[in-house]
Amino acid sequence: MRRPAPVEAKQFRSESAKELVAITYELQRLAKRGTFFLDQATAGDLVGLGQQQVSVWMKEFVARGILERVSTGRPRHACRYRFLGNGAASVSGRSRDIPPSTRRGG
Repeated sequence: MRRPAPVEAKQFRSESAKELVAITYELQRLAKRGTFFLDQATAGDLVGLGQQQVSVWMKEFVARGILERVSTGRPRHACRYRFLGNGAASVSGRSRDIPPSTRRGG
């Protein structure tokens, strides 16, 4: 049985972004109070995106307060994150397909 996506996923129109938020939520649930790691290649395979777009989304999730990046990855080591679960309140009800950091002219 598939779990419903967390409320933070509702601020995105992109199904890939919603799925990525849901994956990070589940990883945090499994990690309990600890942190989890997620490499971009695996995440991209799971949601059908390239590594670069996964990187953009993860940075956007951090910027919106959905995730906290606990440690920065390095070659052959993924970043560690903590799901904060408070990103929905920071968006004022707007959904976006493209993170602001990737839009031209803005």
